[in-house]
Amino acid sequence: MQYDPIKRSLGNVFNKTPFLRRVFYNLLDLLLLRAWHVHKELRQWIKTAPANAKILDGGAGFGQYTYWLNQKNQNWNILAVDVKDEQVADCNNFFQKIGSKNVKFEVGDLTKYVNQLLTISLYVSM
Repeated sequence: MQYDPIKRSLGNVFNKTPFLRRVFYNLLDLLLLRAWHVHKELRQWIKTAPANAKILDGGAGFGQYTYWLNQKNQNWNILAVDVKDEQVADCNNFFQKIGSKNVKFEVGDLTKYVNQLLTISLYVSM
């Protein structure tokens, strides 16, 4: 099943205002079981996280976990990456509207990113 049309429809509704976007994030947390598990693990990580952590949210999608982390500590610098241009633009727009200067969304493919890191690591270790 193709989820892009569904995502686009949801985006059209919930991207109208920051309030609606926050409602959407709360709905995702309530409806998706994985959100409970992700938040549980993040809560554990937060206990020992540095005050100035640099976080990479790979496959950020709608940005709900980036938003959640940003609410926990606005001193963290968060780079969120997704392969969808439209998704990245929507998220950057939302985070700009709510005044988050420490969050940035970029278009990227982490499978290529990992390969680049492996290449760099191999080059350095030789």
